[in-house]
Amino acid sequence: MPDLDSQRAYCSHERLLPQSVGKRVLLTVAGFIAVLLVGMEIKARQDDYPVNFPFTSDMWVAQWQRLDDLPDNQTVFVGASRVRHGLVVDEWAKLTGERPLNLAWPGSPAGPVLTELAERESFRGTVIVGLTSFVVFANDGPPWMSWIKQNIEQSETTRWSLSFHLSHATQHYLRPRIKCINDAAYSPISLMYENFPIPNRTGMLKPVIFRFIGTTDRDLQDRYLDSFEQDDELQEEICKVLYSFFERMLHYGKCDLEKRIREYRAAIDRIENRGGRVVFVRFPSDGKSLDFENEQFPRGKYYDRLVKETGCLGIHYQDHAELRDFRCVEESHLSKGDGIAFTKCVVEILRRDGVLE
Repeated sequence: MPDLDSQRAYCSHERLLPQSVGKRVLLTVAGFIAVLLVGMEIKARQDDYPVNFPFTSDMWVAQWQRLDDLPDNQTVFVGASRVRHGLVVDEWAKLTGERPLNLAWPGSPAGPVLTELAERESFRGTVIVGLTSFVVFANDGPPWMSWIKQNIEQSETTRWSLSFHLSHATQHYLRPRIKCINDAAYSPISLMYENFPIPNRTGMLKPVIFRFIGTTDRDLQDRYLDSFEQDDELQEEICKVLYSFFERMLHYGKCDLEKRIREYRAAIDRIENRGGRVVFVRFPSDGKSLDFENEQFPRGKYYDRLVKETGCLGIHYQDHAELRDFRCVEESHLSKGDGIAFTKCVVEILRRDGVLE
C-alpha cells in the first residue's frame, strides 16, 4: 500500500489545468497570430521572390512517380545541382517540343537513378547525366551521398500514402498563392543563424549550410536570385562553403573506381539494349573549384575513362568553343541567363550528333 505522506507530496506538485479557455484569451491569441501572418505576407509580397518549393525528398519522389504517366522514350535529367542550374527545363521544351523530367538532386551521384531507370523495363528514353567528378567518384561516407538512395526507397513506400499525396497537392496549391510560405527566406532559425553576431572561429571548416540565395520550382529547376548574382561579397561567402564541402568529401576518400565504372556500365548497357540513350555532360566550373577537380579528379583518369568504358557520348564544356567561355556565379553553378544559353548549346550539339532530331 503506498505511503500516504509521499502520495500527498506528489499530488501537491501537480499543476492544475484550466477547465476552459476564456474567449478573451482565445481571441487575443488568434488576433495576434492573424496580425503576424498578415504582416509576414505583406513583407513577402514586397520582396516578391519567385515561388520556392522545399528541399525535401517528397519533391523528388513526386517527379519520379510522374514517369508512370510519361512516354517510354521520355528524356530525363540526372546528376547533382549543376544539372538543376545548367539545363533549363522550359528552354529545352521550347527548343525540342518535349518537356524533360528533372531527377537531379543536390550533392547526389547519378548512379542510383541510372540503376533504377535500367531496372524499369519500359524505359527507352534519353538520359542526360551531369557528370560532376567529385560526386560521381566520391566514397559513400558523406550523408548527402545517400540522399538520392533514400529518395528512391521512399518513392515506393509513399506510392499509396494518402498523407504524401495530400501534402503534395496542398503545397502546390498554397505556395503560389501565399508568398510567406517560403521556409528558406522567412525561417526564424535560418534568419537567426545568418545574422548571428559572433563570427566563425578562424581555422575551422565552415558549416555546409547555404543561405537563401536561390529558388526551386515544381520541376526541380534551381535559379539564383538576382540579388545573389550581383553580390560579389556573398558569392565569396558561398565559395567558402563549397570549399568546406570539398574538404569533407576528401575526408571520406574516393570510390573504388573499377567498381564504380562497372556499375555505370551495367546500368547503361541495359538502357541502351532497350533502345535508350545515355549522354554525359560536364558542366563548367572555374576558380578554386576547378583547381580542386583537376587536382583530385583529373579528367583523363575519371571523366574520359568513364565515357570510354561506357561508350556514351560525352559533352565536356572544354571541348566545345560555344561552351568553354561560360563562367559560374560562385565557381560551380551557372546563372539564370547562362543556364538558358548553355541549354541551347547542348541541344544544338545533340542535334549535330544525331541524339536529337
